[in-house]
Amino acid sequence: MVGTRGLWVASYLSQDQQRRPDVLEVRELRVVDSGGVERVRMAGNLPDPIIQGKRVPRQGAVAGVLIFDADGDERGGYVTNQNGDAFLSLDAKAFQQTLFIANRNGGANMSVWNGPNRNDNYVSVQAVPKPLIEIRQDGKTRLFAIDEETQPGR
Repeated sequence: MVGTRGLWVASYLSQDQQRRPDVLEVRELRVVDSGGVERVRMAGNLPDPIIQGKRVPRQGAVAGVLIFDADGDERGGYVTNQNGDAFLSLDAKAFQQTLFIANRNGGANMSVWNGPNRNDNYVSVQAVPKPLIEIRQDGKTRLFAIDEETQPGR
């Protein structure tokens, strides 16, 4: 009887190992919450974003990871585009609020803003082609750079 039980355990462990492969290759992986709402999506071709329950056009094709809130609205992601740039964004409920970009050939840009567009309160730190800080508040823009050609206070 012990020998049979030992064979059964060995057979079970062997089957368990077969169910957990070392490599999992998929085109898309979706994680849903207990209510069935999609909260994370990883894919080689991500769809256009859902904002306030409506699908809207994305500015270009991307692959990577998207996060969604409890309503299913896209709230950010870590993606790459077809040009090879990498992006990290964190979004408010209705619009993008932060964007971090690592350019494929070097350099980076970080932008944060308040509101539906970048014309109101906005801060950008760039390292391409030269370091530059742009601050926009209530329609006024100031640029800070070490370059003599850039005049702060525009």
